[in-house]
Amino acid sequence: MELYPAIDLIEGRVSRLLRGDWGSVTSYDITPLQQSLALADAGFRNLHVVDLDGARTGSPTSLDILDQLIHTGLSIHYGGGLRTFAAIDRVISAGAHRAMVGSLLFGDATTPARVFERFGEKVLPCVDVRNGSVAVKGWTERSGLGWTEAIELLFGAGFTKIMVTSIERDGALSGPDTSLYSDIMEQFPNIELVAAGGVRGSGDLRLLSEMKLYGAVFGKSLYEGKMDLAALVKANSPC
Repeated sequence: MELYPAIDLIEGRVSRLLRGDWGSVTSYDITPLQQSLALADAGFRNLHVVDLDGARTGSPTSLDILDQLIHTGLSIHYGGGLRTFAAIDRVISAGAHRAMVGSLLFGDATTPARVFERFGEKVLPCVDVRNGSVAVKGWTERSGLGWTEAIELLFGAGFTKIMVTSIERDGALSGPDTSLYSDIMEQFPNIELVAAGGVRGSGDLRLLSEMKLYGAVFGKSLYEGKMDLAALVKANSPC
């Protein structure tokens, strides 16, 4: 299973929200570059970066930081406010391995196919789920779709790698929503599912790996000292 340690950015600082609530912000005393270098030194290959200001305003605000992070050698997934084709182009041109896109994909039924035709798997579609419904625009609005309809739309457009975030679990250290992920994999056995939200430690990552997920994102557990990074990398490295 691919591991995606996360860096969420607010005004350029490493920060976390609780369930997407801007009234519950925690910031950490480490720069994005310092954290990325530490992850690279520990042996990680990937990095999940979310521009929370961009998600809130609808346009990316931290591409200068992305420019720093690509030099760490990590394969970066970058998202937050990528609601136009031009914004996706900017992120990919800046060096991100994949652009994470949510809101744009659910504006109308034709957009996923147009995005896939233009960018292919350079885009990682994001399905952000709250109470069974897909949330958009920084999780402030409902798309009108359930997660089943959203994944059907994306898979039908050609996407096979899809990230699903359980908003109720995000930043809460309450454990991943294994019921949701089991239901998704039962209905869509041919997608490569990346899970996000709620990971408390290496035990949760082992559980998700045993479920045969493609990847898992973890953030707050990393910053709260609940991860032994060296042991985690070793356990997930091929023999």
